[in-house]
Amino acid sequence: MIDEDEVSENDLEENQVSFFKCKKCGSCTLRTTNILDLIETIQQRLPCSCGEEEDAAYRTEQIRVQVEETGYLLENRHFTVEDSEREELDRDTLDEDIICEKCYRKYKDRSDLWEVTKNCSEEEESNLTIRCDGCDHEIEFGYSHLYKQGRIFLEKDDRNFKPRKTLLDPKYVEKWKKRGWLRPTK
Repeated sequence: MIDEDEVSENDLEENQVSFFKCKKCGSCTLRTTNILDLIETIQQRLPCSCGEEEDAAYRTEQIRVQVEETGYLLENRHFTVEDSEREELDRDTLDEDIICEKCYRKYKDRSDLWEVTKNCSEEEESNLTIRCDGCDHEIEFGYSHLYKQGRIFLEKDDRNFKPRKTLLDPKYVEKWKKRGWLRPTK
């Protein structure tokens, strides 16, 4: 017997899911916003243009960046990234080695001349929010695996949601504790 809230996969439109139907508005589409705080470490070199040295300078910078990714939660319970916006929060020079003073003074502010030799990013924090695309109410959720990994299960509106088997997103700890939904610890 098919539950009246279930949606057939054959009837789904783009970005709709069969495991969710909003009790407020009937939408089957879940919009996601993931805000990432990143630390990027960039090593660069400035080629020497006067010919006296191979390189005029080296520097290492650390950049704090916030990236906002928007998309949808899909049928496979993972989210897509449809759009991404990046904002640089601050930039610090960690190390600078000047070899050719003349070229460095002349070109140090020309970002187009500095060549990136190494770039690595480290995620400091990630904050995923899931909202009904129809009425915009936020939906609590958890993950199937540790460290915000695996499939995403939605609170209340998801027929497969089992709170004690779901690893909650940390922002919901107090709410889930009040409801008695936290996984037992040994």
